[in-house]
Amino acid sequence: MRILLVADIHGNWPALQALSEPHDVCLFLGDLVDYCVEPRPCIEWVRENCRYAVRGNHDHGAAQNVTVAGLNGFHYLAGATRPLTRERAGSDGLRFLADLSVTRMANLDDLQFLLVHATPFDPLDEHAPAQVEFWLPRLQHVEADLDLLDRIGRQRHSNRVADARPQQHAEADRRLDGA
Repeated sequence: MRILLVADIHGNWPALQALSEPHDVCLFLGDLVDYCVEPRPCIEWVRENCRYAVRGNHDHGAAQNVTVAGLNGFHYLAGATRPLTRERAGSDGLRFLADLSVTRMANLDDLQFLLVHATPFDPLDEHAPAQVEFWLPRLQHVEADLDLLDRIGRQRHSNRVADARPQQHAEADRRLDGA
C-alpha cells in the first residue's frame, strides 16, 4: 500500500497542487493554514483527498481565533496572516478545522496508525528531537503498529527515528509492502 503523508501546507495551494506521487491513500497531519493566503482550496483538497486528517496548531489557532504573540520569524508571519486566513477560509472552512481531531487512530490493511501533528504527549505543540530517549516514554502506551507524527525531523514516521520498536515496525513494513 502506498501512503501519501501530507502536512504543513500552510495555505500554499500551488505546492499542494504540485503533488503528483501515486498513492493508495492520503493522510493529512495538520497545519492547513497560516503563512500563505489560499486556505480555502487547501481545505477543500484535504476534505476530498485525505481519508484521515488531524488538526495542527495553526489549524487550531485559526479556528479558535487565537492571537499570535511574537514579533519575529514565523510567529510574526502567523500573526500577520491570521486575519486574512480566517477571512479566506470562511465559516465552513473554520468549522472544518475546528472539527478535526488532534489525534486519530487509523486502520489501514489491518494495521493501526496513530496520526498526530506534534507528539502523543502534546498533539498540537511539542517540538521533538529525533532521539530514542525522548520518544520511548511518549510511545510506551501507544497502541499502534505505526506512529505517524509530523514533527519528527519533518520528514518520516517515527519507526525511522531510531527504531524505538524495531520488531513491531519491521512486521508492519512487511505487511504494508505486501510481503
